[in-house]
Amino acid sequence: MSPPQATPTAARPVSDDRVAGPVRALLVEDNPADARRVEILARRGLDDIAWRVCRSLAEALRVADEQAVELVLLDLNLPDSRGLDTLRGWFAGARGDRPVVVLSGHGELELARSAIREGATDYLPKDSLTSDLLARAVRYALARSEYESALREADERVRRSEKLEAIGQLAGGVAHDFNNVLGIILGNVELAATADRDELGELLAEIREAGQRAQRLTGQLLAVARKKTVERPPAIDLAAALRGSASLLRQALGDGVELDLRVDGAVAPVSIDRSQLEQVLLNLAVNSRDAMPRGGTFRVEFRRARPGALERGDGSRTAEAVRLVASDDGSGIAEDLLPRIFEPFVTSKAPGHGTGMGLATVYGIVRQAGGTVEVASRPGEGTRFEILLPLELETGAAPGASAEGEPAQGMATARGDETILLVDDEEPLRRLVERILGDLGYRVIAAPDPIQALEMLDAGDVRVDLLISDVVMPEMDGRTLAARARRRRPGLPVVFTSGYVPGVHLREDEGPGTRFLQKPVSRRTLAAAARAALDGRRADPPTAESR
Repeated sequence: MSPPQATPTAARPVSDDRVAGPVRALLVEDNPADARRVEILARRGLDDIAWRVCRSLAEALRVADEQAVELVLLDLNLPDSRGLDTLRGWFAGARGDRPVVVLSGHGELELARSAIREGATDYLPKDSLTSDLLARAVRYALARSEYESALREADERVRRSEKLEAIGQLAGGVAHDFNNVLGIILGNVELAATADRDELGELLAEIREAGQRAQRLTGQLLAVARKKTVERPPAIDLAAALRGSASLLRQALGDGVELDLRVDGAVAPVSIDRSQLEQVLLNLAVNSRDAMPRGGTFRVEFRRARPGALERGDGSRTAEAVRLVASDDGSGIAEDLLPRIFEPFVTSKAPGHGTGMGLATVYGIVRQAGGTVEVASRPGEGTRFEILLPLELETGAAPGASAEGEPAQGMATARGDETILLVDDEEPLRRLVERILGDLGYRVIAAPDPIQALEMLDAGDVRVDLLISDVVMPEMDGRTLAARARRRRPGLPVVFTSGYVPGVHLREDEGPGTRFLQKPVSRRTLAAAARAALDGRRADPPTAESR
């Protein structure tokens, strides 16, 4: 598309949102005679320009930073810059997007081409400059600038519209799924009110399963946003996890699709939550199944990647990584969808047969684990996903932890008799946690907000051995509360709990004995975290404040 032709009678293109008046222009020229000549020529063909002459690039950049400038006529050879470096220096140092017309004492065609490639709107040799030539160049530069600005505004409007549409789709999908979950929970609660003892256990199991389904849904949403707030999970053996997922994958694939799982005996420790790994595999398996309605094979294999294959977010490369490949011989992905396939709500499936969140979830989980995921596909030739995950060669699964990072089912629930200060502004949840901790033998002091919690600490009536606090609360967040509580009680261990905190990750400067739990928290997990925080306090060296 070509920019609109400028009118021959006005220097400034007319638009609805710009105030009429002289165009504010910079003439960057160190030769007084050349500057005077350009001004005279401009007056003959352009009567709507307010010129400001600068003698150096540094002066021009300073003026452009201080004043609104709409056009720049730039000599390439200045006292503080020469040649194309002058043009590059302008674009590197100037804020805003102003059209630049280059003036030069050299009329070489290659130099003109280079200037245009570097971003100049036009190139004018001084020795052949006329008033008509200057006027046409200025009008074209201003018209093009106006045109490009209108394009950017239109593009931004489209992006905003698409974002609102995506939010609407997300809200509708979440409302649908949560209404189903709530229907199960509320319906079973009503039945439980009149159920006998034999039926009650079955109804409670249905309620628990619905709650876990809601937990998985929120986890999926947070993974899509790549903001799931969890501690770094303990390393699990990828080979063992893949073998353990075989039955789950076969169920998802159904009878028509064969699972080809290629796992050797090599130990491959990776730091990823097992439930999230299974979510990745399930999403890929379901996509492959839907792409093979007449049957086929879904292949999963892993092997060590070459050293340096995985690049970290900071640009460095990991020494060791593992390559996980999932492929099928299905219908493939359309070429126009492939570049956007990991975006939320992008799907090749028919309406009503896919939300477009599956691969976005895969991408979020893999990136959160420090890995990368790439896709290769052609219509009719199948699809291949390649995932790289960093190996944790110096770590292993935490003792007494399951592959999911939860305390093992067979372990006894950790108990204690210490005093815990519990802070949460959600009253029903606070009562629930208080009851769980009380049943475990702890003495619990509950506060509805951080202000009251600090007042309890200041009163000094009782020894507090552990602080369990929500993160997001009115008036003061949990981290600030923890910092102030530790000033009063140096070395106090802290367990944070939250449903979602944007970008939260535990840091070393938050002190020893600090842990984070993602809500909802099971009784077993809460008990283990409290016990570990209390025991860790005893094992940790004293802090600087407590010495």
